[in-house]
Amino acid sequence: MKTYSVDPYSDFVINEYESLRSAMQSITRNRRRCIFVINDRTELLGVLTDGDIRRAILCGTPLTVCVGDACNKAVKYIVDDGAPDLPDRSTEVFLKHPDIDAIPVVNTKLILTHVICRLS
Repeated sequence: MKTYSVDPYSDFVINEYESLRSAMQSITRNRRRCIFVINDRTELLGVLTDGDIRRAILCGTPLTVCVGDACNKAVKYIVDDGAPDLPDRSTEVFLKHPDIDAIPVVNTKLILTHVICRLS
């Protein structure tokens, strides 16, 4: 696993008001098939995958639509509560969900702090 810190300019996160086109560009750069959607307070709102974008395009959704309107709000995440078992919990997620390449880590207020990625 590889851990990436998250800042508002990271290729792993996108603001809810950015466009689907911007999300596609970030997903291409991060090579993880997904991007995590945050608000202005960096609270995790959802996840947007390349498949979500593809389905939206096939339904006629313009690429100018905000990612906050197109993202999956039922995102899986790990809460970093300070317990030392964070690596074990992320490994468990990757084992249970082989289709997940990246898992967001949030604090107890759902502020996105970093992203843990499956080694490729």
